[in-house]
Amino acid sequence: MYEIPQQLEYKEKIVFGLTFGQLMYAMIFLPIAVIFFRLNVSMPIKVFLIFIPVSLAAGFMFFNLLDVIKNWKAWFKYRLLNTKEKIQMFFKVNKENIKDNFIIIKDKKLAVLRVEPLNFDIKTNEEKEAILFSFQRFLNSLDFPIQILMTTETLNLDSYLDSLKGRISILKIKGQTRFLIAIKII
Repeated sequence: MYEIPQQLEYKEKIVFGLTFGQLMYAMIFLPIAVIFFRLNVSMPIKVFLIFIPVSLAAGFMFFNLLDVIKNWKAWFKYRLLNTKEKIQMFFKVNKENIKDNFIIIKDKKLAVLRVEPLNFDIKTNEEKEAILFSFQRFLNSLDFPIQILMTTETLNLDSYLDSLKGRISILKIKGQTRFLIAIKII
C-alpha cells in the first residue's frame, strides 16, 4: 500500500474554503482575540495583543506551523547523532531489528545507502544527459517509497593552500622551478 503525498490528499472544505482542522484553529484563537479586544487599554496595545493570536491562528491554519514546530523539536532533540546508541534511539531499533544489513521497522525493511558525489558541472553535455537519463530510469524502476537526503559540506582549504605556497617557495629557493602554479584565493 502506498502513502498519498500530503499535497495530493483531498481534504473536505467545510466553510469559507477552510478544512475542519483550519476551522478548529480559528475557533481556538478567535475567542482569545475577542478577549484582548474587550480589554480597557489603549488602541495600540489592543492591536498588538490581538496580533499575537491572529498570527498564531494564521500560522497554524495556512502555514503548517504545527509541523514546523514538530520538525524543529525533532531536529533539536536529534541534532547530534554521532554515536551508534543515539542513532539506534532515533530509529527506535535494537540489535534484534537489524538483519542482513537491513533495519526492520514494523514489517518494513529500511536500507541506508551512501552515494559518492560527482561534479556535474564539468561533464560534457552528452555525459550530463546520460547521467540524467540513468537517474531517471533508476527512479522509474523503483516500486517502493524512498527518501533522498542531499547534504553539502564546506571545506576549509586554507591549510592546503598554505602547504602549496610553502612548496612553491621551497622550489624557488632550490632553483628547481619547472612550472608555475597560480593560486587564486576567493
